[in-house]
Amino acid sequence: MRVFRKNYFFGCEGDDRMTAVGFDARLNHYDLKLNAMLGSDVGHFDVTDMAAVLGEAHELVERGLLTPDDFRAFTFTNVASLHAGMNPDFFAGTVVEDAARAVGFGAKAAAE
Repeated sequence: MRVFRKNYFFGCEGDDRMTAVGFDARLNHYDLKLNAMLGSDVGHFDVTDMAAVLGEAHELVERGLLTPDDFRAFTFTNVASLHAGMNPDFFAGTVVEDAARAVGFGAKAAAE
């Protein structure tokens, strides 16, 4: 199951309750949590306020469908893993460089 744990990433709608299935190890074979990532709704015609997209996604936590750790993985850690896993310098010089390094991604973290 390493192939699913390390190599596959899944973009999900921020307000889709089915996203929680990817993080519920009880529902997936081998107690696996999938690498689900926030697929932003910002470009959709019905999004009138771009700032509201993340808040709507957080409703999955408020409703008890995701844990705060799952939400962080959904909105940051899995995304950082995807990009920095292919290129450890992907976040170099960006505002999230330190955050990506703190969770174990980036050239400095890869060398350690």
